[in-house]
Amino acid sequence: MLGHGAVEVAEARLAPWAAWVNCRIPLLARYDM
Repeated sequence: MLGHGAVEVAEARLAPWAAWVNCRIPLLARYDM
């Protein structure tokens, strides 16, 4: 099992990627539509 610290590190690493994706979801939605 992952420790609580490992989860926090994973979230810290994914935060910038999640923000990048969230910024581009509207653009992707436009092309998909």
